[in-house]
Amino acid sequence: MTDQELKAELDRRFSAVTELIQQVAGGLERRIDGLEKRMDQRFDELDQRLERVENRLTAIDFQLAGMNRSFDRRERTVSELVAAQEAQQKIIADLAGRV
Repeated sequence: MTDQELKAELDRRFSAVTELIQQVAGGLERRIDGLEKRMDQRFDELDQRLERVENRLTAIDFQLAGMNRSFDRRERTVSELVAAQEAQQKIIADLAGRV
């Protein structure tokens, strides 16, 4: 094989390898683009879900505040009833002691 033939063969092989590398790079680029689009879509879906969770937790927080106020009022009412019953019992015991 002459130098010229060897150079031509090397050039042909180099061109083939370069083309193959470009094809692989193009395929990888397309796959990465597709993966990036899918990841963006998933992140958008996660953002929407987190917003819904946040809205629900805010609603629950408001509900709990109302429930706590209601429980506080009931606790005060029960305490007042207990105090009234204790006072009544004391009065009844004092009256019974006088008799």
